[in-house]
Amino acid sequence: MGIKVKPITVAAQKFVNRASAATGDYKDGVNSTTDQAERAIAAEDAYRQGLQESFSRNARVTGLQRAGTEKWKQRAMQLGAGRYASGVKAGERTYQENVRPYFETLQGLELTPRGPKGSPENYARSQEVGVALNEKKLDIQGGA
Repeated sequence: MGIKVKPITVAAQKFVNRASAATGDYKDGVNSTTDQAERAIAAEDAYRQGLQESFSRNARVTGLQRAGTEKWKQRAMQLGAGRYASGVKAGERTYQENVRPYFETLQGLELTPRGPKGSPENYARSQEVGVALNEKKLDIQGGA
């Protein structure tokens, strides 16, 4: 005889109800954590090991195949679409802070003169922009 379990619908409803009631606990947990970045950095070896293990069993591909495009579309439309604008608005200041160095890099560039449409001189200008932005990115990331 199998193990008696609650119906899935009952378990799912309890999960949703308890999560809704735990918003304060969630916030308290976030506020009480003072060393999140330090602890994550200290766990770098475990993180790398976990990634390697995941790669070895092809977990990403398996998960993508299991979920499929239809599930992604459904969740994106049901959840993502409604959260998109508010999420972008909430990140406005962070966006400005993060793009500022790149805007400043572009403003400081002295590009070579333009050439005729389709000329090598114009492609060189594009390369100058790409090189400058990549150098800024590496500088910001500490050579990453």
